[in-house]
Amino acid sequence: MNDSLQALVDRSAILSAEVQQKFGVLIAGSDFDIDFSAAPRLRFTGDDPVDFRPHMIGSSVDRRADRTWHWGWDNLNGFPTPVIALSQQIREYGAARDITELTQPELPVESAETPTAYTLAAKAITGAWAHYPVPAGGGTTVWVLVDDSRLDPGEPQLKPVVKALASAITTTDVSDHRTALSAYAELRGLRTAPLPDGGVRLLCADGSADVTFDDAGRVSSCQAHQPLEGEAAEQYEAAGHVAGTAAFGKLAVDEGEEPLVASSPSKRVEEMTVEAPATPAETTQVPDDDGADAVEADETPAQDPASPATQQSPAEQTAPSDSPSPVEAVPQSEQVDEQPEKKGFFKRLFGR
Repeated sequence: MNDSLQALVDRSAILSAEVQQKFGVLIAGSDFDIDFSAAPRLRFTGDDPVDFRPHMIGSSVDRRADRTWHWGWDNLNGFPTPVIALSQQIREYGAARDITELTQPELPVESAETPTAYTLAAKAITGAWAHYPVPAGGGTTVWVLVDDSRLDPGEPQLKPVVKALASAITTTDVSDHRTALSAYAELRGLRTAPLPDGGVRLLCADGSADVTFDDAGRVSSCQAHQPLEGEAAEQYEAAGHVAGTAAFGKLAVDEGEEPLVASSPSKRVEEMTVEAPATPAETTQVPDDDGADAVEADETPAQDPASPATQQSPAEQTAPSDSPSPVEAVPQSEQVDEQPEKKGFFKRLFGR
C-alpha cells in the first residue's frame, strides 16, 4: 500500500470504528435485504425494520485461485447509476493524486485486511462513515458505504471515544497513531490539550483520557479519568467549542450521468439467491472511573460490528506480541455465516 493510500486509512480509522459501533447497535440481531435497483435500499428486518441508502464501492473475492478487489466504478455488470455513483468519486480522487490503487479496476487482495483498507480509504474520500460487507456467496463480498444522520455519534463522550481508539489501533493497520488521532479529533470536533511528555489529552464533557506515544509514534498508554475535573476541566472550558468536519446524512452525490461500463469483456451476471444475517453488535461497559484508573488492554482486539465472514475468529485475531494493546478493546462481534439460499435476494450481482 502506498503512502497516500495509507494516509487515507489512518485518517478514517478511528472515526470509522466509532461509527461502526453505533451502526452495529442499530442493526443488532437483524437479517438484511438489499436492493441494487435505481432506488438502492439496504434494509435490516425484524420487529422494527430500518432502511439505509447503500453506495456500492467495490467487491472482494476470496477463493483459492482468485483473491481480488474490484472497484464499483468499473461497473462491470451495468448497475444503475445511483448504485455506483459514489464510487466514481474514488476514481476521480485517485486520478487527481496519482494513487494507482484507486484507478486500477481490479487489484490483488494481498491479505484479509486489504478490502477493509480500501473501504476505509473510500470513507476518507467520500465522507460516508459507515460500511456494511454484504456476503454474496461463492467467496464474494460486496462492500457498501452508508451515510445517514442516525449514525451521527453526537457530542464526544469518553467511553465511545476510548473504545474507538482501541478498536482502530488493534484491528486496523494504522501506520501513524499520532496522525490518526489528530485526524479523528479534527473530524469529530474533539477538544484536546498537549501533555508535557509529548502526549495528548482527549477532553470530553464527561471525562478525559491521557494518551502517550512510544518512540515509534504508537499509542503506548491511555489513562481514562471520570468525571471531568481539575486541570482537565479547565482545559476543556478553555478550548471552547470545536466543530467537527465530519458530516452525517448530508452526502451529495451526482447521479445524473450514465454509468461507466468497463471496456473489458462483460462477465456473466447471475441471479444471486443468498442471504446472511446482519452481524449482531456486542457491547461492553467500560467501568466508571472515579479516579485516574487506566483503561486496561484486552488481549482480543475489537472487530467492527459489520466485519465480513472472512475475518479471523476472536481466539485467532489477537494483537501482535510486539505491539501490545494499550487501551481497552471492544469485544469482537460474532462472525457472519453463510445461510441457506433464499429466494429473491440480489437481482443483479457480480457473476464471479
